[in-house]
Amino acid sequence: MYLYLPWRQMDLPTLSYLRSFLILLFVFIISSIILVIVRQVMKLFYATLISRVDNKLRLLSDAISFYDS
Repeated sequence: MYLYLPWRQMDLPTLSYLRSFLILLFVFIISSIILVIVRQVMKLFYATLISRVDNKLRLLSDAISFYDS
């Protein structure tokens, strides 16, 4: 039984273009996934950093108001 494979009929440059296109598509998908993960990690990091700075400022303002009164 003969299995029809369309890329067997293609010439070599078309196959090379198709392979490079698939590689670029794969790289684009992987890089976009990595970018989304990095963005989520940075959001989490900035949220904890802002909450820490907010707590420090609150403590400082409490100390200033304590010494002021």
